[in-house]
Amino acid sequence: MNIRLVNGSRPSQGRLEVFYNSTWGTVCDDEFNSSAATVVCRMLGFTGNQFVPAVLSSVIYGQGAGPT
Repeated sequence: MNIRLVNGSRPSQGRLEVFYNSTWGTVCDDEFNSSAATVVCRMLGFTGNQFVPAVLSSVIYGQGAGPT
């Protein structure tokens, strides 16, 4: 599974997107919790005490869209 963070000021920040069926799509924050954020951070290689997974329910990193 390919995932990425976009529109963040650092590599460890941004809106989560998933590559599926040859397109990038935004992950909705409904039902997305801190446990899921922890898994995503690990998948992206962000581990250790300097990283604190967070789920933001705002459009701080830009409004997402369906598959793009």
